[in-house]
Amino acid sequence: MNNINGVNVKEIFQSYFGKTDWKVRKMIIPKQKNADGEVKVYIEVLKYSYHGTGDYRKKILRISTEIWVHPQNWSQKKKLVLDKDPLCNEKNVIITDKNNAIETYLNNRKVIPLSFRAPSILASNIEKFRTDFEKLLELFPPEKQSSVKGITEYLEEYVEYRKANGAARGTWKEFTTVKNRLVNYEKHTGKKLFFPDMTLTFSDNFSVWMNGVQYDTSTVEKTFTVLKTFLKHYYKRRHELKIQLDDSFMDEDFKKGKKKANEANPLSYSEFIELTQKEFANPVLEKTKDRFLLQCSTGLRYSDIDKITPDKIENNRIVINPQKTAETKEDNTIYINLNKYSKAVLEKYDFDTSSLRISNQKYNDNLEDMFEELKWKKRTSHNGRDTFISICIQKKVPVEVILKWTGQGSYSVMRRYIKVSDDHMKREMNRVFR
Repeated sequence: MNNINGVNVKEIFQSYFGKTDWKVRKMIIPKQKNADGEVKVYIEVLKYSYHGTGDYRKKILRISTEIWVHPQNWSQKKKLVLDKDPLCNEKNVIITDKNNAIETYLNNRKVIPLSFRAPSILASNIEKFRTDFEKLLELFPPEKQSSVKGITEYLEEYVEYRKANGAARGTWKEFTTVKNRLVNYEKHTGKKLFFPDMTLTFSDNFSVWMNGVQYDTSTVEKTFTVLKTFLKHYYKRRHELKIQLDDSFMDEDFKKGKKKANEANPLSYSEFIELTQKEFANPVLEKTKDRFLLQCSTGLRYSDIDKITPDKIENNRIVINPQKTAETKEDNTIYINLNKYSKAVLEKYDFDTSSLRISNQKYNDNLEDMFEELKWKKRTSHNGRDTFISICIQKKVPVEVILKWTGQGSYSVMRRYIKVSDDHMKREMNRVFR
């Protein structure tokens, strides 16, 4: 029935739509390459309409899969990523899933027969059909599409892994910072990074970019150090996780930048003694003094100061597992003998330092205020450990004993905490050659 209420529905329909057909195919645009010579894979939807003799129309819609391939790794005939691409399987699954989703949507949107008795229903169907083309964009926008998990996604997983295993906040934040740098680098290149990209060429290009945005050489070095730690973790698991990652990142040329030499900035022994005798009217500065004195008299890092409890005191010693070295040794327990200064601070807090807990930034802010009131040179939370090790060296404590107290692996590691004053060097020379 072509006429409804005197209206030739078939004629109206064909004048608006004509004979319509859809075709869906996977394709690339060879000339549209990114900086690495790769092209994006699209699902192309073609809408053909025939509107009478000689009136043939075609509309094209390209929906991105967010998958990138080198043109030589794409088969135009088979419409798939060739196995020359190390991520071919993962990429082909995503491309095929996207293609099937689009075809399913179109197949479920067939125009209903023209024999509708109610013009309102037919009009509603025509309106739905008219918007099919536009709705594809809404249903399959790039940001909603899944993709092969990239480096930054694995870094996010790794951060959660480190958190779950008790890593210090400062440690896992370093990995988050590197992840953010890689995200910015991806935006710069227009390309998502995957494990197979971790090559010497990548390290060259990444370091050039970091230098271009004016990261100093020590920041570049730290970024690569953190990145290599992350890559080593997944390299060990590459078979079980089916990760395509070779050992290029282990090459010495992969790492760029130069580590900035740490310059110790300890209190002198006389300053340490003066600080033990100082009382601050401001309770915040008084607590800051106690926290810093405890570092100076034990060698503990900022991250371990608030972890002392009565059960960690054994035979007049602090028995503790430093957070920073928790994953680097089978047994990282250290034993720090108490002295009259460390014991005096701990007794003040009933051997429970949980009340000394504070963020590193706030602690450093308070230290700045404290040293400003004292009119001394500025120090930070790192310098409490500097003070302990430097005083021990000046007092001729054997290096192997200091290593045991501090949990350091070797003198070469510990030496960056040491600063010997000119006066001490002069006294030692006179003592030896008197």
